[in-house]
Amino acid sequence: MEDLFFLTVAVLLIAWVIDQARRYRRLPPARRVQQKWLLARAAICVLSLVLSISTDSSPHPSSVSQWIGTIAPAGLVALPLGIGIGITKYRLYEIDRLT
Repeated sequence: MEDLFFLTVAVLLIAWVIDQARRYRRLPPARRVQQKWLLARAAICVLSLVLSISTDSSPHPSSVSQWIGTIAPAGLVALPLGIGIGITKYRLYEIDRLT
């Protein structure tokens, strides 16, 4: 069951990246900068999640895996932090309001 979950998450992440790349090509320059912020922070978040999971499951932890296991969870805040920076930098305070 756990394998099915991680396979589903991996497929959804790949589909999301493909969709974001497709959208990126059609965006105006100002929106491209915002999209770069989002994708960079999402990549850091996903990478830290993968590192965190892979080091937790290793049967013989080494000093490198312990170091990664300590640092990797800090990367999980990269996505919410990037979204917050984007909202304040580009004044997207009413982002949830539909016009």
